[in-house]
Amino acid sequence: MRNDHILLREYGITPEHAIYPGHPVTLAFLIVKNYETIRKAFEPTATNFAHALGNSDIPGAGGNVSNALGVLKDLFLGSSFADAMAVADDLWGRCDSQKAAGEKLRRRWQDGQDQADKIKPLLEACKNWWS
Repeated sequence: MRNDHILLREYGITPEHAIYPGHPVTLAFLIVKNYETIRKAFEPTATNFAHALGNSDIPGAGGNVSNALGVLKDLFLGSSFADAMAVADDLWGRCDSQKAAGEKLRRRWQDGQDQADKIKPLLEACKNWWS
């Protein structure tokens, strides 16, 4: 069973997998739960990318994982939680133009947004991770 399935099940989040390609909030939460510190998530690999980008336990598309890292970096640098969540929601809505697209993509956007909204309080409770 993938790590995201275990974590989301543990916290009662449905569906029990990250909606692909990954809301930045959902992926940020998985990053926080997979790394001891923000520095370890950003630690460069041999190819000079942030470690979290190549971690198979972070099940998002590369650009979406990068967006999640950006949200965490903003929090680390002092952005308010509300501002960071607004940025994350905007990034998710613009992903593949899904918020404004046809019914199938709009459904994916809504499902991913609903999942992220359930995760936001859990992510906020992790404040000590990025301070």
